[in-house]
Amino acid sequence: MRTPVTAAVMLCLVLSTCGPVPSLHPLYTQSDLVFEPALLGTWTSNNGQERNTLTFERQGDRGYKTVFTEKSTSTGLAIHLVRLGAYSFFDVYPARRMDGGLAVSTHFFCKVLIERDSLRLAYLDETWLQNKLKDGSVKLAHEFVDSDLVLTASTKDLQQFVMRHAEDEEAFPDPGVFHKQ
Repeated sequence: MRTPVTAAVMLCLVLSTCGPVPSLHPLYTQSDLVFEPALLGTWTSNNGQERNTLTFERQGDRGYKTVFTEKSTSTGLAIHLVRLGAYSFFDVYPARRMDGGLAVSTHFFCKVLIERDSLRLAYLDETWLQNKLKDGSVKLAHEFVDSDLVLTASTKDLQQFVMRHAEDEEAFPDPGVFHKQ
């Protein structure tokens, strides 16, 4: 059984070669959210011979109910479009909690560029971030759970961090591209 968290990880792997960096806190406050009608509908990405899709429906005033389909497996995600200065990001969160037992869902975020018929998504590179945290050039609250990096920074600190590094192609490398159907 594929969990929502596993689906978010698979979405990240489809989009880039790096793993996602989970965060306990969202990248947004309510005032940072925007709704972009152009996102509504189905977007496709070809990853080798596989065809993956993202289908966006409106959820509430400024959210999206999104279904990610890989091969024959579909998973629901809640996505918010976040505008921070000149930059746009997705905050991705499982649409529902895992069944059975205690589970803490985490947020993932990626830099977004919406063009007429293409959607470019670049997730924060975990290796880059780990190296920057280790050498002290980035200060951002985090923990390691087993060997997995988990961001524990506040929303405000996450926002300052992503805005500072939004143009860094090492921080947000190799955007995956989806095309509007």
